[in-house]
Amino acid sequence: MEEILQLYRDLGDAEINYLKGALQYLKSVNINEYNLICKILVSIKESHPEFIFYLDNIEGNAVFYRNGEILLDKNISSYSIFFHELGHAMHYFGNGYEIPKKFESLIASLESDPKTPSRCISVIETLQIRKRELSKVIQQKILENGNMEGITQFPEYIEFQLITNLEDIIDAFTKGKSHTRGIRYEKDMFTNVEKGPVSSGHGEDYYSNNDNIFLEIIANLTSLKCSGLYDKYIAYLEYCFGEEFVEFLENYYEKIITDNMPKKVNIENISKLSF
Repeated sequence: MEEILQLYRDLGDAEINYLKGALQYLKSVNINEYNLICKILVSIKESHPEFIFYLDNIEGNAVFYRNGEILLDKNISSYSIFFHELGHAMHYFGNGYEIPKKFESLIASLESDPKTPSRCISVIETLQIRKRELSKVIQQKILENGNMEGITQFPEYIEFQLITNLEDIIDAFTKGKSHTRGIRYEKDMFTNVEKGPVSSGHGEDYYSNNDNIFLEIIANLTSLKCSGLYDKYIAYLEYCFGEEFVEFLENYYEKIITDNMPKKVNIENISKLSF
């Protein structure tokens, strides 16, 4: 970690402490992912010295700019949000936001499956129950502390924002319909159209740009990979979209990892998949 902190010495004190906290958290929940992310942070900074992030008072969680900057809301951006934005940076610096052709065919296949909408609604409902449970714990901690200081480091808050990212994967798949108005589907040929709950996400305006669909899914998957909760929540994505789609995303994530690694670094057991 010391090499990383030295490379990122252009960060402010608050950002350095945040980065240390994020990496310590990742190390505590997934040592393998920690080792990979540390190597990537070194590689990206060496190849792209302009890469930097700031904590500030902004409206909204965070954003990654193509000039190499990540901007995080210092009051509400948990580590899961940081790793989400790092996922955008990895994708951009690794291969210039490549979107594999196979992704479109997989999406088309899922869209044609009449079971997909109801499965997505079921998962959203389950996730929102968990978010309500977490919200109660978070509010209790805030009351006990007397303020919101440290909220971004609460395990419950990290999980809460991770679930928000998972809902956004579903929103991306539905091209923003899940967030803007809820998923609609015909339960059967004799009933009216059913409507699911409104989910977290970016909405229809954002996802009217088709490129954003894959970009956000990959960034959200990065957050899941770095959460320590991957095994707990990946099953929800498999239920919605099937194992083939999830395996495709996992393999593409591994491709981004290798795209960002120095040539001298070899990673064993990286799955091979034609993109």
